[in-house]
Formats: sequence, C-alpha cells, structure tokens
Amino acid sequence: MLKQTQSKFDSNWLNAEKADKYLRRLHSLMKSQKPYLDSRLTLTDLATMIDLPPQYLSQLFNEYIKENYFDYITKWRIEEAERLLKRGDKDMNIDDVGREAGFNSPASFNSAFIKFRGMGPGEFREKSGK
Repeated sequence: MLKQTQSKFDSNWLNAEKADKYLRRLHSLMKSQKPYLDSRLTLTDLATMIDLPPQYLSQLFNEYIKENYFDYITKWRIEEAERLLKRGDKDMNIDDVGREAGFNSPASFNSAFIKFRGMGPGEFREKSGK
C-alpha cells in the first residue's frame, strides 16, 4: 500500500486508492504510448493524457512517486536510450540516440545519462559490447 507524506497540497482528493488508480494509468500510458519520446512533453500534457489536473499529477509525483516530473520523464528517456544503444545500430550515432529517446540536445542527453547511470552513453555502448 502506498504511503502518503506530509503535503503542501490539498490531500482530501488523493487517497491511496486514487493514487494507485492514477499510478497504474500513468505507467500503462508510459509503456504503451511512450509520450516521453516527445521532447516537448510537459506536465500539463501528461496530466491531460491520464485525465488528471496538472496540480494533482504534481502531487502524485511528489507524494507517491517521490521524484519530480523532470526526473521521472528523464528516467524513461534514459531507459529508451539504453535499449537503442544495446541494439548496436551502427548507423545511429550517440546524438541520434539522444534525439530518438526524447532529449532536446546532445548536452542534455549526455548530462542526464551521466547523472542517472554514472557514465556517458558512449561508454555505456562500449560496455554493452555494441
């Protein structure tokens, strides 16, 4: 069962049952439609996709997922980049991988990859043998 923490939000609307429902909806959307691949995706866009007001999606991130929107989306993008890097497509350079995974620029891709994986995407590709 999910545990709610002290909040600056109106906690009357969000109980564990509702949070579970929206978390399942969010996870299903992320897996099936991959909205994180759109580099222009916003919290408001994502909230609309799961039929939830943006402020409540923000509350869901803060109180139940325990990370902010940006880190949540970045982790999905990094996982997508890892899949692409492991595929070993020689025609796809590192910058192409970052764009395909939803990053705006090579710099943001590299810094996010290092932040979440402790190494750059080029090093990851080499270590995965592709």
